[in-house]
Amino acid sequence: MRLLGNQYLAARSGVLLFALVVFTHLSVAQDIDNRCGFSDRSAAGLRAKIAEGVQQLRPTLPSFLDAPSGRFRVHYTTKGSDAVPASDINMDGVPDFVEECVSALELAWRVEVDTLGYLPPPSDGGKGGNDAIDIYLRDLSKAGPGGSSFYGVTSLDTRLQAAPTETYSTWIEADNDFAESDRDARGNASFATFGIDALRVTCAHEFHHVLQCGRYGIAGNNRSLYELTSTWMEIRTWPGVRDWAAYTSRLLLSPEQWPLSDESANTGYVWGWFGNALAAAHPDILRSMWELIATNMRTTTALVEACKTHGTTLSSVFCSSLQWLYRTGSRGAGNPLLPGAELLPEIRYFSDRMVEPPTTTELGRLVGFEVRAFRFSVPSSLSRPPVSVGIVACDADEAGYANQGTGPDGKYRLEFTDAPSGSDLRIEGTRWGVRIESAYCSFVEGAQTVSLSGPYPQPLSLQKSRRVYIPIANESLGTRVTLSLLTLSGVALQSTTATVVLDDDRIVAPFDLDGDLAPGTYLVRAETTRASTLTKVLLQR
Repeated sequence: MRLLGNQYLAARSGVLLFALVVFTHLSVAQDIDNRCGFSDRSAAGLRAKIAEGVQQLRPTLPSFLDAPSGRFRVHYTTKGSDAVPASDINMDGVPDFVEECVSALELAWRVEVDTLGYLPPPSDGGKGGNDAIDIYLRDLSKAGPGGSSFYGVTSLDTRLQAAPTETYSTWIEADNDFAESDRDARGNASFATFGIDALRVTCAHEFHHVLQCGRYGIAGNNRSLYELTSTWMEIRTWPGVRDWAAYTSRLLLSPEQWPLSDESANTGYVWGWFGNALAAAHPDILRSMWELIATNMRTTTALVEACKTHGTTLSSVFCSSLQWLYRTGSRGAGNPLLPGAELLPEIRYFSDRMVEPPTTTELGRLVGFEVRAFRFSVPSSLSRPPVSVGIVACDADEAGYANQGTGPDGKYRLEFTDAPSGSDLRIEGTRWGVRIESAYCSFVEGAQTVSLSGPYPQPLSLQKSRRVYIPIANESLGTRVTLSLLTLSGVALQSTTATVVLDDDRIVAPFDLDGDLAPGTYLVRAETTRASTLTKVLLQR
């Protein structure tokens, strides 16, 4: 890729720069609990046993409800640890939870088969009592490895073909109630979404695994794109349910730990939103990927080729979408790929530092389709506050991704200079420029640091938070500052040392207040080696 010309920064109040840098290779994703048991139930060893005629045992539940279409049968019980909620508003003898399950499965079919064009699943040959796809509602709050929780599980039943890919008939399990009180074996909350909403997205997710296994096949042990597509089906089918956001938040809080090239199931959960980017580029890219996987093409190669089939490239889709990873939290309004992005955390910076003359350089290595975010505070002209420059660096080497899923580690070099050349990106409001020594694409937008007259939030609601941000004038990021909370008569109540940081476009020091403070007006004294200031803060409950 190439820089789209010299891009000068339109200073609404300064500058914010994105550079999406292209490098290569693989990293191991941070461990999170699987939301779905498909990866465990489709391992190579288990598939070998099924090929020998050894089948996984289905649950035994006493009751069932058939879908009006005849495509699904929901098995359930009203007694014991697997009991579904007893509510039956229409008094027809069938619990509402079971009827909602049938409705959610029927909608999943309409969206995924009738609208998006995926091939309908094969019959299981009457294994659950008829030819319908069977779903068993049972307690999965401790059903995962080591007593972790599953929302749902799609299990392989009978192998239908061995080549070009292995395809299977399947059956589904989903949790029996998705209760807020459910805990896994470690005592953690089992689910991020509860009740009917959790049931709905689980049906959309697991039904897509049924389609994958039945019509497109199991391709090696790469489960990332299996889970990415199934997670996106949740978003596509139930856009108002935000279970996906819990996993996307993991990506935002540790972006460098979740390269898209990692082949684990967990990676697919955190990148589920990327299906929105692919669908925006062309609505048939993901389905075309599965059609290529069905020919025994490597999953990563299939994604790259599917993008080309529809007139784009994976690199361009990836690079153009990454600006929206930055536009979350306070910057999230109007994000087209991450709906409700203002409710997500802001991306965590790999590095957050002050630029010093004559040059400041950031060096490192990235792996395949890895994302890192950086922020630099650049001295401004005319004695104004520093300019905040944000850089999102990423790997987009699709050749390495297609052929191996990854490639060798790639170096990056971000260099700020106070004597920029003609090819450098100029930072308006400063004499500085930045150069990035690699092929890359870039996105440029304005946002300068601002001076504040007092702390925020003001007033601070002690029921919502105990953190108040204290403005620090004329200091560099990383400076240590002593913060003291005083009564209006000057009596010291609390003192701590904090680090000057950039909160969006504001240079501040975070102050975490003690928990037993009474509502009222207080003073905060901020002391550095150069100055001491007093400001007022109003606390309320």
